[in-house]
Amino acid sequence: MMNSGGLVSEGKIPVPLKSISVDVQVQGHVVTVTSTLQYVNEEERHLEALFVFPLPADAAVCHFSAKIGEQEIVAEVQERQSARDQYDDAVSSGQQAFLLEESAESSDVFRLCVGCLSPGQNAAITIIYVTELAVQADHALRFCLPAVLNPRYTPAGSGGGIVSEISSVCGSVPYSLTLSVHVSSPNPISKLESNCTLDPLVFLNSEHTHATVNLSPGHMFDKDVELFLYYQNTHQPTAIVEAGVATDQPGSLMGDPVVMISLYPEFPEEVMSSLGSQGEFVFVVDRSGSMDDMMHHGKGAQSRIEGAKDTLLLLLKSLPMGCYFNIYGFGSHFESLFPKSVLYNQDTMDEALKRVKKMQADMVGTEILQPLKHIYNQPCYPDHPRQLFIFTDGEVFNTKEVLDLVKSHTHSHRCFSFGIGEGASTTLITGMAREGSGHAQFITGSDRMQPKVMQSLKLALQPAVVNISVKWTVQDGITVETLSQPINVIFHGQRTLIYAHLKGESSGSSEGTVTVTYSLKDQPVTNQLHFCLKPTEDTGLAVHRLAARALIQSLEQQERAGGAGMEDIKSRMVELSVQAGVSCVHTAFIAINKDSRQTVKGPLLQRRVPTADVSGVYCYQGPYQASLDNDLLLKSSLSGMFSSRRSGSFARCKSYVNAKFVGACAGIIGFKKSLKSNKGFPVQEQKSGIPQKVTALFSSRYETSAVLSGQEISQGKQEVDVELQKDSLLQLVSLQKASGCWDLTPTLAHVFGKTEDELTNQKPAEVNQSVWATLLALIWLYGCKIKDQVEWQFVAMKAASWIRSQKVCEIEVPERLIMSYDALRTFGTAQRCRQVPVRQATEQEILLAHSEEYLEAVKQTPKMTEEQLMEFSKKYNDVYFHQNIYHCAQLAVGATLQLVDSVMKREVRNGMALVRPPGHHSQRSAANGFCVFNNVAIAALYAQKNYSVNRILIVDWDVHHGQGVQYCFEEDPSVLYFSWHRYEHQTFWPNLPESDYTSIGKGKGSGFNINLPWNKVGMTNSDYLSAFFHVLLPVAYEFDPELVLVCAGFDSAIGDPEGEMCATPEIFAHLTQLLMPLAAGKMCVVLEGGYNLKSLTQSVCQTVQTLLGDPAPRLSEHSAPCVSALDSIANVRTAHSPYWSCFKHLDTNSDRSIKRRKLEEKNGGAKDAKPLLETETKKKMEDIVWPEPLPRSSPALRTVVAPPPGVEVALPVGCQVLGEISKSASDVAQKIRDKLFQDASDQKMLQPLGNIISVLDQMKSKEVCNGCVLVPDLNVSVQCSVEHALTSLAKRVLIVFIGDGKLPVDTTDGTALLVQICSEEAEEEKSVNHVSLCLRIGESFTAGFMQIVLGLLLPLAYEFNPYLVLGVVEEGKWKTLLPPVWGHLISLLQGLAQGRTLALLQGYDKDLVEVTAAALSGAPAPALGALGPPKPEDFQAMEKQRQRLQKRWGLLRCTVSES
Repeated sequence: MMNSGGLVSEGKIPVPLKSISVDVQVQGHVVTVTSTLQYVNEEERHLEALFVFPLPADAAVCHFSAKIGEQEIVAEVQERQSARDQYDDAVSSGQQAFLLEESAESSDVFRLCVGCLSPGQNAAITIIYVTELAVQADHALRFCLPAVLNPRYTPAGSGGGIVSEISSVCGSVPYSLTLSVHVSSPNPISKLESNCTLDPLVFLNSEHTHATVNLSPGHMFDKDVELFLYYQNTHQPTAIVEAGVATDQPGSLMGDPVVMISLYPEFPEEVMSSLGSQGEFVFVVDRSGSMDDMMHHGKGAQSRIEGAKDTLLLLLKSLPMGCYFNIYGFGSHFESLFPKSVLYNQDTMDEALKRVKKMQADMVGTEILQPLKHIYNQPCYPDHPRQLFIFTDGEVFNTKEVLDLVKSHTHSHRCFSFGIGEGASTTLITGMAREGSGHAQFITGSDRMQPKVMQSLKLALQPAVVNISVKWTVQDGITVETLSQPINVIFHGQRTLIYAHLKGESSGSSEGTVTVTYSLKDQPVTNQLHFCLKPTEDTGLAVHRLAARALIQSLEQQERAGGAGMEDIKSRMVELSVQAGVSCVHTAFIAINKDSRQTVKGPLLQRRVPTADVSGVYCYQGPYQASLDNDLLLKSSLSGMFSSRRSGSFARCKSYVNAKFVGACAGIIGFKKSLKSNKGFPVQEQKSGIPQKVTALFSSRYETSAVLSGQEISQGKQEVDVELQKDSLLQLVSLQKASGCWDLTPTLAHVFGKTEDELTNQKPAEVNQSVWATLLALIWLYGCKIKDQVEWQFVAMKAASWIRSQKVCEIEVPERLIMSYDALRTFGTAQRCRQVPVRQATEQEILLAHSEEYLEAVKQTPKMTEEQLMEFSKKYNDVYFHQNIYHCAQLAVGATLQLVDSVMKREVRNGMALVRPPGHHSQRSAANGFCVFNNVAIAALYAQKNYSVNRILIVDWDVHHGQGVQYCFEEDPSVLYFSWHRYEHQTFWPNLPESDYTSIGKGKGSGFNINLPWNKVGMTNSDYLSAFFHVLLPVAYEFDPELVLVCAGFDSAIGDPEGEMCATPEIFAHLTQLLMPLAAGKMCVVLEGGYNLKSLTQSVCQTVQTLLGDPAPRLSEHSAPCVSALDSIANVRTAHSPYWSCFKHLDTNSDRSIKRRKLEEKNGGAKDAKPLLETETKKKMEDIVWPEPLPRSSPALRTVVAPPPGVEVALPVGCQVLGEISKSASDVAQKIRDKLFQDASDQKMLQPLGNIISVLDQMKSKEVCNGCVLVPDLNVSVQCSVEHALTSLAKRVLIVFIGDGKLPVDTTDGTALLVQICSEEAEEEKSVNHVSLCLRIGESFTAGFMQIVLGLLLPLAYEFNPYLVLGVVEEGKWKTLLPPVWGHLISLLQGLAQGRTLALLQGYDKDLVEVTAAALSGAPAPALGALGPPKPEDFQAMEKQRQRLQKRWGLLRCTVSES
């Protein structure tokens, strides 16, 4: 082996490789890399250069050429030995020859031989390979250009082949690198990061789907170059069908199409939230001499072995109680911590930690095979699946033998591998994970080992997926041959790749389907992807070559397994390699310049070109953030995330002591940011409520980076009893018990920069010391180490679980906000929002809604003793004060006001504030129901004062009545307050008569307070929607608010122990969607209640995703509202009929008295359509199970518009003109035109029909969400749309038609629902799926139109539950009157069919087109102004239709008599 001293000739002449130029072409998830190596012979004799270098393990090398002067020689793929012989013959005869071959020992090592370079001669060698980009835990796509190739440890007498020829150099290599990257993606590029310095990222189009970037000049190729690409919507399943080579034989791999399928399975949330607690965890650590090398040479670097030791500490602390574990170290020999895996408990964990602390890199070589054999020979524990974690720098010689061993035990374990440092063998690391059904990670440069290992632990704790099968469904005449190795592992959110060969032809449908089925926790799961069999793009045979490489790897495994037919397998590999032009272990690239024969005197000088050893200074180039369009970036805001926690006590707490204890520890979920300095917790920097008692603990003496060991602790002068690590996080983790708790010790106090006495003195008297210590530890983690959460997430989960086991409180737990925010981050939702900084509210702001006397009283609470706090709390209903409640409440109000500022200044379109304590029960001079200050009431008054807002709508969907908000505004006509709440005829808290529907406001505020009492539990989605359709929305549109505030209590969702309702989390997406057209989209959602963690987190995610503009999810089928809900709705409408025009024409004569209904419910209840909770209330609410909300995704492009040829349209953000129509869409359009037109020569409809088919096809493939097509003929266009949609896209189609014509739509089979609004009386329809209403033109047109939309169209549409919405407008209809109301209609319909809406507009009306495009793209709907009463005849026409249809369509009912 050559060392650094042998890299120059005797005359100190440098090696001949001068530079490497690399061009990287990224297309989605596939990358093509072109490397050009410049050689020059500066010596006086002929020269042969040898260069052993690394490539990615799964790369398909597909091109090799040499350019000598102006002459280019392209290499051919030939059988390996034949290629070698030709090379030797050519060189010996004086010909220039070039040989490229893959190592037989490791597929990530290649040898390049450049033979017979004449003195002074230049040669440019070009190598091209394709590979897949690996998906990282943060959804980045990783590309690595390897430079470092560490020498492989080769025991004496074992041989080593090419890997034994590796040359490395310490210090800089004598050649440089230039690199250019071009990225092309169907999804917008968010950012690009690198471990090297890059020039600025340059976008090549406005959609940010094409970009370039270059490596900064002067880079010496002395370390791996890593790029991390971030796309929007990365986790979309995709299928790429690539055409074969036309000149190749049909039936061959290269002559036929090949498909690459990318799937991203998503496991149900309940599976992910209940990670496994059983298992056998075996940690195998490389202790060879090379593990003493530094991870990098930058500041603060540690050795590889020290990093491994720190990681083992974190792993051991994160293991679940009751599992088994063991630790192995290996080098030239191996040893284990225990003879066999032992039960994880405090004693075994302590013993393991002692041994880990003494671990050194002192075992010489790197022989991993024997320890693996020993592990596999140990019997497995029943019900404890074996999980193997292997840490190595990858410097082994027998890679393929190791992989074969792992594969032979794939059914008895999962293997998670970690390549440490530059140059770790990608073949070994990725291969062990692949063969062991696990996951691979590489830790390079300044990467911390711990987060990547903990990401893998999270995967290991996922339930194993078994019985995986792949099924292809294609038309007759086509067969599918899967080329990839069988799928043996599936992880949540991780990419699964499948390559397949498509053989044959079919004249039928061009669509195929791949279905992956598997079992997860004994439940069958199916993932399915539909794809077009027609090639979709030119990918330059990249997919064919990757598919060929996958098949070759599969054949190579069969060959290594031995047995009969080995020669046939080898022949097949060589044949496939030659045909595809892709190298394999049995072939090589050979190129000979036959015109270069020269006489060579004496032997050739041989020069070995070195690769870099791990050296040099590593730098990190910050992320290149794509400059997203402001409207998209600012569309939503998450203000005050973790602003503060609910303070005080709770109705479900066992006692005052428990209640006050929970409040005193309120900051457990509060911390959002790390400390900025050693000045404590600056209020303007924090995003959470931090109890003042806890805040005081972390005084100015605390420094997060301080080295604490060896210092004395003041006041007690106690010495720390153990040596503390320098890393403050590891200091804390090392002190945690196996059960998950911490003890209150001097050592723990020292981590916080405190004394034990200081911690103890702040502890509430009734609280156990371990509980207090554990809470402080969690507070510190969330406050000081939030950026490292991935490292300590399991430590915190154990701690939180331990705290829950102490039975502190039944419903208000720290996880309420932790899990809400984690859920938002898990689904990538939080990252898409703009986070608004939080501040404390001023006293003047609080006084907007509260009295000076009350504020002064609350301000005194931080100074009160526990006894005084107890007496103070007795003054109020269901609130228990503690010393930091004032601080928490100030932050909650401040966060809400910051959100209002952002929305009113149009910095964001809308937003949600996750704040604690809640506020809607708080009154002017009294705290109430966990609420101290009334966040939303203050926000409304603040908006009126600072932004001159004249009309504010407050919607309170919490399950408790917000009486504090009602009292604040009951005489104010500028604020419309709507609240639904559990009431049960005044038997449910707060048990107030003014919570009933009869409380309508006072004085000038009469009619502006709407209470909708729920007098039964078990209300469903249908009940909630009916309340919106028949009460809230009609009044809200008539009120015409300028700002919408939502008291968002999710205790009204299913499973909540307070509400006991049955509305699913998805309903809040729809309620939010229905409110968004109001107030030009200005909406602030503020968290109130919610006590079932599952439904709370799901509901929060659904709400925020809708605020961001994601298509609303499909709801389950609807039925009629229950009798009790109809009773309440009818009573509210009657009570408010004197005040609102929308209720003016109601028949207020009730057929049954309130008293009678109350009596019936008291005696068992009126006969209800859905007595859902008659039996459900017998079991605990937390035992109720409901379906997991399906993942929501938004296409990269929301809206396309297809105008007539030559017409230019001004389009909003998120909207584009439809591109060129595909051939398949044109073919379908041609067939439909021929079918519908007798005169087949008529061409005028061909282009519009093609546009329609193209938009619908793009909706199906999720390329777009919706679209607008301008058409000349409505009849043909609608027929085309319905026919094509029902064939390939939708089960049911809703058609909303504005016009007087008669559309040719068949509604008799129930697949279509047609609602027509016309200006002329139409023939009365008998079908319940065909509704026609006549609307007169006049001053009341807008009011009449919206009355029809809200009271008739929306209930029909939601109950019909379409898969596609067609909005159709006849040319010239209502001219200037139509566009504003049409914009609102389109916006309101966006909640249906997952946003799939196709607008067909006849002719060209500029205003109508622009309004339609804006509504489809999610822009705010145009202002309508305050609505007056509809014409009586219009109202009667609607009522007539409602009466006709309500028997079939239950959501149309709004009185008990109609049920």
